[in-house]
Amino acid sequence: MSSPNYVNMPQNDRSQIEQIKQEYESTPAMGLVHGVQKDAIQNGIGARINKSVLKACQKDWQFNFELVEINGKPALTFWDEGTSGLTGKILSSSEIEKQSIDNGLGADHSDEKLSRFLSRFNSGGNTGPGTFGRGKLIFQAASVDQSLLIDSFRHDDARYIALDRFIEGNQLKQPDRPYVGSEAKKVINDKTAGVLSPLEKHGTRVTILNVDAEIVNAFQLSF
Repeated sequence: MSSPNYVNMPQNDRSQIEQIKQEYESTPAMGLVHGVQKDAIQNGIGARINKSVLKACQKDWQFNFELVEINGKPALTFWDEGTSGLTGKILSSSEIEKQSIDNGLGADHSDEKLSRFLSRFNSGGNTGPGTFGRGKLIFQAASVDQSLLIDSFRHDDARYIALDRFIEGNQLKQPDRPYVGSEAKKVINDKTAGVLSPLEKHGTRVTILNVDAEIVNAFQLSF
């Protein structure tokens, strides 16, 4: 039954992100730093174009981490190469919701990477703290401001997309539809004050803005 008197139940996204952070810091998980690295690399290897993990790592797959400063604050940016990027239809939030209702984002629809990345609770069946499609929130939890930038150069259609995702009040916000092409390039340039350039190789990049000091320290101590 549908009625104009019915609305979505309000949810506290800020609290949920904090809960995810606590789960990654509790046994059997191994902490925030490990969780960010593990989920980032796991997502990257899962998006490889070469189906053989061994051949991909020997030839064309690569994963990169870099600590940079954006708008006077530390940021962790990481990206994969030799991957598909965030493929699939470029949809609005309402179109993604309909696709999810029609079971178009499950494990049998692995090509819809973008729509799955733009939504929650659409999972490929992983286990652990990131179960049920919540794992992407670990990157949000690793930001003091709970703010991210995401951009992707897609292998299937060579389109470049970008978006930002942040907390406003207790609600997690992102554009209704990702920016595409020259508009996406402008977003990355403007949001980073020119620190980041658009990707030139197929893949996806996540940038954690105002990254947690624990991650900054771990990164600096590793070199």
